[in-house]
Amino acid sequence: MKKIMLLLPAALMLCAAANAQMITSTTSVSERKIQFEKPDINVWYQGEWNLGYATCDKIEVGTNIDTDFSRVFLSTIHGARITKYGYAGIGAGLQYAYGKIADYEDSDRWNTMFAPIFANVRGYYPISDDLEPYISISFGSSICFTSALNETYDDESSKMKGGAYAEYGVGLSAGKWNIALGIQSVKMKLIVKDYYDTETGTMSSNSFFFKIGKRF
Repeated sequence: MKKIMLLLPAALMLCAAANAQMITSTTSVSERKIQFEKPDINVWYQGEWNLGYATCDKIEVGTNIDTDFSRVFLSTIHGARITKYGYAGIGAGLQYAYGKIADYEDSDRWNTMFAPIFANVRGYYPISDDLEPYISISFGSSICFTSALNETYDDESSKMKGGAYAEYGVGLSAGKWNIALGIQSVKMKLIVKDYYDTETGTMSSNSFFFKIGKRF
C-alpha cells in the first residue's frame, strides 16, 4: 500500500508532463498551419504611356463600306501589378482619324478625334526580370470631341457620338519599354436631326494596332 501511495504522485506528474508536451506540439502544428494558409501576395503600382497606330479600311454601317478610318493614338494606363503574373488598371487615350471618308479622290476626311476610357487586365508570363510577355484585354467606352460629320444646315444637323471600345492584344515588356499589337474594336453613333425626326446610326470598326511605350 505504501508503494502504491509513493508511485501515485510520480504517475500523476508523468501524465501532466505528457499532456503539456501534447498541447505544445498541437500548438506548434496550428501555428505552422496558420502561417501556411496566409501566403504573402505582393502588389505594387505600375503605369505606362504608349504611342500607337491603328489601321482600318472598312466600317460597318448596316453593311460594310470602304473607307480609311486609320488613326494615330496616345494612351496611358495606371494600375496595380498583382504578383509577377497579373495586372489590373484604368486607362485613357486620345485617337485621331485623318483618312478619307469615301473611296474617291475628292472625298472629305474624317478629322475625327475621340477619347477611349477603359479598364485593362493582363496576364504575364515572366521569362526573366527584364523580359515579360503578356496578353491584354481592355473594355470601356469613348467620348467623341470633333468630327467632319458634325454639321448643321438650317433645320438639319448631324453629330458624331462615342460608343463601346475594346482592345485585345499581346505584348512584351523589356525592362522599362513596352510593345504590343492586336485588334481594337470601336463603335460610334451618328445622330441626325431634322425638323420632324431624330435618327441614330451605329458605326463599328475593327482595326489592327501596334504601339510602343514606356513603363514606370
